[in-house]
Amino acid sequence: MVSHSNFLSQYYIALNPTKSEADYQRSFGFRLMGDTPPPSWLQPINYAVSGELAGLETIVFVRLFKVIP
Repeated sequence: MVSHSNFLSQYYIALNPTKSEADYQRSFGFRLMGDTPPPSWLQPINYAVSGELAGLETIVFVRLFKVIP
């Protein structure tokens, strides 16, 4: 799905109905999507936006990681 909106908090709350928006903001996923560097055991993987999404680079946000043992 390509959208101008970020639905991660809604997904988090849907999967964790007893949790609040504040709980989401303390979650690991929220921290990964922020500007802080990932933990040292995660290695970022470069991702190039595919041709079908050309021109949408400003709204397409992908973060891929490899777990380093």
